Amino acid sequence: MTFAADLLRALAIDALALAGAAVVLAIPRRRLVAVVLALWWCVPAVAVAWGWSRWALPLAGNTGLHLALAALHLVPLAAGLASALPPPPLDRAGLHLLRLAGVAAPRRWWAWCVWGAGRRWLFTAGLALPLAFAEFELASRLAVPAWSVRLFDAQAGGVDPGATLAIALPGMAAQAAALALAWGLAWAGGRAAPPAPRPGWAWAGWTVLAAGSLALVGVPLGLIAAEAGAGSITALVDGGLWRECAATAGYAA
Repeated sequence: MTFAADLLRALAIDALALAGAAVVLAIPRRRLVAVVLALWWCVPAVAVAWGWSRWALPLAGNTGLHLALAALHLVPLAAGLASALPPPPLDRAGLHLLRLAGVAAPRRWWAWCVWGAGRRWLFTAGLALPLAFAEFELASRLAVPAWSVRLFDAQAGGVDPGATLAIALPGMAAQAAALALAWGLAWAGGRAAPPAPRPGWAWAGWTVLAAGSLALVGVPLGLIAAEAGAGSITALVDGGLWRECAATAGYAA
């Protein structure tokens, strides 16, 4: 049951990250989107976790917050991966011809996943899932009992390596299966082409972009800047700290 909860959590993070990437890529101003997503990616997860862990929440609240923050942190990666594959060999017209030819719905769905537009997102999901499953910094600071946190606690507690490996194996197998899925979908050649912008979903993309910028950049860096300001005042009046800084700078030089 514990592993099932871990897998469901990782799948939820993966799905939310893919949904966020899809609506962000619907924004026509791709260069601006790329710059903002790069800012998200440059803020370390430990800084995000430190900022948001300052508010005490019940476990259910921390779990929901962890899902949202972990998914937003993976949106830049998902958007980049979705833009890395060439156009699918089967477009909407091809799928319509399959429908007219009387091909059964399950086979059309399979064709959409393997040869159609779904192929891009399955590839992205397969590569993003291992990172969603193994996410540690946010889960640790928010006290979410994730697989990576239990694995770390087992090692820190001196658990026998064999027992630790038994804890790790199911998660490693799930990550390997996701990577194998992505590998199977990545063989096609051609020039990479990002999904075409869909102006109808641009409003959702702008909403995700604003929310992610606040959650991953604004809140953590704002709190760090506030703490740094208070620390700077302390440093100015603390002669011992100045001597330590001077000694450290001299050693570094």
